[in-house]
Amino acid sequence: MHEKFETSHLRAKDRLSYWRDAVCRNLNGITCRCPDETPFNARLVANRTEDHIIARLSGSRHRAIRTEKARREHGDDFFVLFYQLEGPMGVSFNDTEFELQPNDLYIYDGRQNHQLIFESHFNHIAIRVPRYKLRDRWQSLEQRGSFHLKAGTDPMTRLLGANIRAMAGLANEMPPAQLERAIDNAFDLFNGHVSDMAENRSGTAAGHIGGIYARALTFIDRHVADSDLSSELVADHLGISRRYLDRIFQQNGESVHETIQSLRLQNCASELASQEGRFQGIADIAYGWGFQNAAHFSKAFRKKYNQSPSDYRNSLLRPGAIADRAK
Repeated sequence: MHEKFETSHLRAKDRLSYWRDAVCRNLNGITCRCPDETPFNARLVANRTEDHIIARLSGSRHRAIRTEKARREHGDDFFVLFYQLEGPMGVSFNDTEFELQPNDLYIYDGRQNHQLIFESHFNHIAIRVPRYKLRDRWQSLEQRGSFHLKAGTDPMTRLLGANIRAMAGLANEMPPAQLERAIDNAFDLFNGHVSDMAENRSGTAAGHIGGIYARALTFIDRHVADSDLSSELVADHLGISRRYLDRIFQQNGESVHETIQSLRLQNCASELASQEGRFQGIADIAYGWGFQNAAHFSKAFRKKYNQSPSDYRNSLLRPGAIADRAK
């Protein structure tokens, strides 16, 4: 499906509100902010398949902000790859800040809140893919949540950029299945280059450990709803000892148990925020994602989200919240 949005034909005072409604809120699930004194203008041309989006965006000075509320309302089970064509793009998430220059690439995890900062005119290509498409391919992204690849003199990065630019130019001529294959191939090329860089920096042992970690995450993701999922089952599937698996996970900041529980809580939160979840019992949702005890689920949910599951759902059902989601 081909989509096009632009503001140039609108009155200056109507452009930002149109962009917020048509693109930021409905298409990207972000908040768009622009200084009052700055004339706003923007354009987006996108091609969408069932699971993928490739879009070319250009615009003037503004900020694009993805918040916790937006993640709950619009989902976060995806990655986005940016290829910067013109102008700088500032990126801010957690305690990290950096700037993309033309021909740089940047990939981020939709589960992270972030800001994209445009201090002047920009032009870039954005490709969005579902998480499951990268899980079986990726060796290190799940551990980092984002990756910035500077163009410099690196020939592979330049090749990636040329590939993405050509794909965006031909996207409207490709049938959906062909476009998805082209996007998957681009991500395979990106993944292979980044994995080579990681191994060169850290040695083949680190690459091997990263591969085990990625395969463990894939198994957990596929079986997270099974109430008997445990570190023992994951280790058995991988053919390694539980102690070795625990060491690998601890190096990445969470135990196997914590990783499983965190993913279950994220899935429960997403279901509580969905239209279908409004009519389900909270305990049923918890049991459906592998929790065996409703009291334990409520305690863990409150610790992660600073409110009970019922309060979390009710906060999304306030009249104002419903109106926001309907826009």
